[in-house]
Amino acid sequence: MSSGCSLPSECPTPRGGHRCKSRRCPSCGLLWAGDQRKKLLVNISAYGGAVGLLTLTAPGSAELPDQAAMWRWNSTAAGRWTRMHRLASQTAKRRHGALTFIGWTWEYQRRGALHKHAILGMETARERAAAHTYALAMEELRQAHDFGFIDGGRRDWRRVGLEVVPAERAARYVAKYVSPLDRRTGKPTLSETVMRPDVPALVVYVSRELTTATGVTMRFLRRVRLCWVLGIDPVTGELVRAIAAAPADALSTSSLAARAP
Repeated sequence: MSSGCSLPSECPTPRGGHRCKSRRCPSCGLLWAGDQRKKLLVNISAYGGAVGLLTLTAPGSAELPDQAAMWRWNSTAAGRWTRMHRLASQTAKRRHGALTFIGWTWEYQRRGALHKHAILGMETARERAAAHTYALAMEELRQAHDFGFIDGGRRDWRRVGLEVVPAERAARYVAKYVSPLDRRTGKPTLSETVMRPDVPALVVYVSRELTTATGVTMRFLRRVRLCWVLGIDPVTGELVRAIAAAPADALSTSSLAARAP
């Protein structure tokens, strides 16, 4: 897939300076990954309670012996996971009345296969019971949907439940698969998950209930970047006026985005 971008510091296109906005572009992708990191950290931390991390792995080398097999497996992983998730969610909601599903990210592993990291709310007794039922349902469904084992954070999670961790810790854990921090500069960088073409188009998901409560969406974060470019503090109430006064294509021009923090 061609992004139309040739240099990390620029994003030229035949249309004249407009950014391609592809996550696989070394320039646009860095902005995208930084925004996704902020979205994950702010929204998952906003949940405020204890959560559980559930990791769904790919099959082993017997099923995926080479890169071609892994590419084929990766290309259908999103659809198979969606079907599993729907069935497991229905089981948990039917038994407990609700399921607090906070979000997820894909991870592209070094061997070339995808993993899925899901975050479940576990602050209340009902949430913990629903999360445990969901995890057990996923365990029952995984082989039929061609996935590997499930990691619940502790060796005996099937008996005692998922490991319980603070929401902030879970947020940092899943964010690193999209945009890890450079140890030297402390700035977000691009992960292999973002750049690979065989990773699903939707890499990150955060519950709409959380984004509605916080207001921190990808659209909002793009507008905040534009606001800083225009020299206006977005927390003083000037954000709306700044966006209204900006050109329609301001968010996509390389000259503005290159100056964005």
